[in-house]
Amino acid sequence: MIDESAPLSRLLVFEELRSLQGRLCRSAGDRAWNEFERCFAEGGQLRVFDPDGSLAWFALSPHIGATIDLEAGDGTLVVHAFGAELTLRSETRAEGVWAAEYLVGRDGSPARARNGYCRLHQTYIRDGDRWFIRSIDLIRRLRS
Repeated sequence: MIDESAPLSRLLVFEELRSLQGRLCRSAGDRAWNEFERCFAEGGQLRVFDPDGSLAWFALSPHIGATIDLEAGDGTLVVHAFGAELTLRSETRAEGVWAAEYLVGRDGSPARARNGYCRLHQTYIRDGDRWFIRSIDLIRRLRS
């Protein structure tokens, strides 16, 4: 476990995890799937759950970006994550819960846009001097 007397160390880790999350959201919105995949650990996974708790779909790294691209279709993709609740479990393991909003829209056809709200439950691992996402459980809340 992380020494409770080292708040600065924890704060620095939390800032690294926030930066990782920002890079993940930005690269998804840009559809920069190679950069997106570099946020994940080898063997990383994304599982998407519908509001009723059923598994909608999942993907494993290095195919997470390609799967999102296929699920989202063409057009605009916007992802915002905020309100991080981060927990450092050890020097190499952490967990996080994020509130998030996403927009998936067809360019030129606003009637086909989908706006959703979700919670992201994430696990992280540190490999060397970098943090990576080990897993994301995206739990959809509302969808319009």
